[in-house]
Amino acid sequence: MGFGIVVIVALICTVGVIVYKKNLDYQGEDSVPPQVRHLSLYFLEFQFIPMFISSYRRGGHDERMFMNISAWQNIFKTKLKNHPGINWKMLKVTKINIGDLTYIGYTFPTPREIPEAKYGVVVLNSKEIKADYYTMEMSFGGKWVLSKTDPEYHGTLGSVEDVSSIDEFIFTVARANKQ
Repeated sequence: MGFGIVVIVALICTVGVIVYKKNLDYQGEDSVPPQVRHLSLYFLEFQFIPMFISSYRRGGHDERMFMNISAWQNIFKTKLKNHPGINWKMLKVTKINIGDLTYIGYTFPTPREIPEAKYGVVVLNSKEIKADYYTMEMSFGGKWVLSKTDPEYHGTLGSVEDVSSIDEFIFTVARANKQ
């Protein structure tokens, strides 16, 4: 069953990229085919950032890599050409230290489909070399859910109220971490 899903996702990615390459006159996020945009954002939000979590836990990256969007762009441009649908100008990064923890927040391009994320927060504990990643994802009926993701896990922790800023979401995650 898992293999079949992987084949279907690979086929969808390939078709989306072919459609995109046939329309090279596209300019900007709104002109990228919706399936290419969705798959690119999904990859960024739920696979690419979690790869850095895994590397950080093994001592392979420090917190700067979580904030170096120009390095991310370069990786996507040179190694991940199948994900052209990201509007990098819409991705914003915020860093807040609370106690011994560093919260690196991401404001993603506006979600258009379930489960695209509005915000993401990486929580780093440099003393213990721990890292967690939370997202506020679009859900059914205009609702939002708080999820936790790493390279081997993506689970919903429950519903959350929509917040209007990454700072508010960081404090929502900080409160959830204390419980």
